[in-house]
Amino acid sequence: MNSQPIPTKLEIHYYLKDDIHTMDAFVYNECEYELLILIKELQSLLAIKNFTLDVEAIAEGGIKTRLILFISDNQFYLSLLTIIGGILTTKISDKSEIKLLEKEKLKLEIKILERQLQKDTSNNAIPLEMADVISSGLKIAKRKSNYYTNLLKDDRIAKISTSILDSDNQIIGEEHIVERSQFNDFILTTDEFDSIIVEDAIIEIVSPVLKDKKISWKGIYEGKPLSFVMDDIEYIQQVITEKVVFMRGTFIECVLETKRKLNEIGEIKVNGYNVLVVIKSFNHSNSFETPQGIGYKEKRELGESYDDGQWGE
Repeated sequence: MNSQPIPTKLEIHYYLKDDIHTMDAFVYNECEYELLILIKELQSLLAIKNFTLDVEAIAEGGIKTRLILFISDNQFYLSLLTIIGGILTTKISDKSEIKLLEKEKLKLEIKILERQLQKDTSNNAIPLEMADVISSGLKIAKRKSNYYTNLLKDDRIAKISTSILDSDNQIIGEEHIVERSQFNDFILTTDEFDSIIVEDAIIEIVSPVLKDKKISWKGIYEGKPLSFVMDDIEYIQQVITEKVVFMRGTFIECVLETKRKLNEIGEIKVNGYNVLVVIKSFNHSNSFETPQGIGYKEKRELGESYDDGQWGE
């Protein structure tokens, strides 16, 4: 293994319409920013040390970015650039919702691929497989989505490509091209992430809201203040008609939904809490198991009465 850093280049080529040679400067810099952060995420994910990245002067022909990678591992540098280029040109497979690999599973698959990589660096099959796995990571997928969202802002961009170059700026392998008509295949259509459902959450009610669903209820859950939307309309009616003894110190056992979404950097953040159905309402002297709660425990499903459309104006 050669201990000296070995420079190798990854070229990102922005092809422009009608043989023009200018693109929006803000779009260009936003795209480059997302690309560099994506590479930093990859470096962190693969725990790559002794890693530096330089940029070379832009060449003629459309607009090109040449990134020069320096790492100490002689066998790994070509594969790493193949992975980076592969990530940028790998589509997001599920457009209807975000169904990405869980963090621990992703780490395990990457470790398996790394072992394969150490055994055989003679071809690009393994790095491209690794690129497909890594592209499923939340932060990588979000940065790639941001990158292509920015590209669509400039109508002059016809397509982009990634290529690996040798020291004489000759392409190694093949150029990977993404046409403008395909850009949407790389963009997440929603930031909503799978909710977490707790079927036996105990919440102390601090401040109920009986008239306006838009105003959050206040409670205490697991010792912490909680603002939530009460989606159980039947329970609200039971409180209004005094079927439920509701007073200070009232608790509910309920099905609690924690809504989640991805932020701009690909981190999962809580986006709100909903009580979907109240199983039981109780205080120091009374307890009331709701009919809808009994029905939910029997069927383990939510009924039509919890649809938003049943709320009044």
